[in-house]
Amino acid sequence: MSKFGRKYNFVQLIVWTITLEVLFWLVFFFGHFWIANAKNEPFKQAFTAYEHPEYFWFFLLIPLLYLFYFSNLSWKNQLLGTLFSPRLQRLLICLPSNKQSFWRFQVLRISLVFIVLAVANPQGAPKKITIDTNNGEIIVVVDVSKSMLVQDMDMKRSRLDAAKNGLSNLAQNLNGTSLSIVVFAGSAYAHMPMTRDLSGVSTYIQDISTDMIGVQGTQIAEALDIAYRTFSTQIQRKTLYLISDGEDHEGGLDEAIQRIVETGTSVHVIALGTEKGGPIPEPNGGVKRDKNNEIIISKPNIELLQKIANQSGGVFVQETNAFPNFVRIVEKTYLAEQNKTKQESTMRKSHGNIYALTALLFLLFYLVLLELNFQKKSERNE
Repeated sequence: MSKFGRKYNFVQLIVWTITLEVLFWLVFFFGHFWIANAKNEPFKQAFTAYEHPEYFWFFLLIPLLYLFYFSNLSWKNQLLGTLFSPRLQRLLICLPSNKQSFWRFQVLRISLVFIVLAVANPQGAPKKITIDTNNGEIIVVVDVSKSMLVQDMDMKRSRLDAAKNGLSNLAQNLNGTSLSIVVFAGSAYAHMPMTRDLSGVSTYIQDISTDMIGVQGTQIAEALDIAYRTFSTQIQRKTLYLISDGEDHEGGLDEAIQRIVETGTSVHVIALGTEKGGPIPEPNGGVKRDKNNEIIISKPNIELLQKIANQSGGVFVQETNAFPNFVRIVEKTYLAEQNKTKQESTMRKSHGNIYALTALLFLLFYLVLLELNFQKKSERNE
């Protein structure tokens, strides 16, 4: 019976546990003290290098892990003293030693420590950097009249598709800038309110269609007036972009341009479509025809759009690319170097990924140890 009376030595395991915990917390706190001392900072600031130091409360799970560990060992010891079936005896032959059991558990415990450190997201030493900021506002006025459905862009894409592609590209490359979108046809309204959070802009852009406004026409003047009223009064840097083919223009444009020019704002114009133009598709198939059943060919009104840009002191660009680079146009106007302001900022490099990877490696090591122990038991039982 004594041969199978081996049990886990609680006294030895508790001594090892206390020793290891004392060493761990000494290294943890003196390590942070050394970091703070090296930076000539107060000791407390060494912990503010973590983005989320509040997650250190999860270290309280360590005592719970030890409670589970020792409870499990107590149950095994009780089992060893009460059951001695042949099958159990074969199992007891490969009973892990105190050292094997302890260090296998410590692998799991170390994994928890690195998981907590990973979510706390330790930061590197602060570095001062100089960044360009563009704390202004941009309003893009988009034509959604039926003529924008003409497929005279390259790859046989419509003018409206090209406008949406260019807007998507622009939204992904704006930093520190507020953006708003106004749509117009026979009337106009602000489709997307002024916002600096550009994460949801793609939804607004994809929703742009010629069905948004039932009244047909090209009411550029009304759209410019709405854009003018959308700008914030406290923002000085205001830039307006008009995306249109300029067809079927209605009156009142000169007055609208004059009101915008008086605020010091220019209208930069992006004309979409080829000079050859193309037919306007109908929703149910076919193309739009006049009263004489002749196919209507829609051509961009380049003369009008150039006039808008010239009168307001803006830039005129004609695009026939299905994926126009609006960023290039904005760089020539809004993001011009003389309009940039310099701002100093402090940046810290995040090391959370390193700790997360370390925790993963320890967890994988723990699983390997379990598998080896299981295989050893299986070999003994064969």
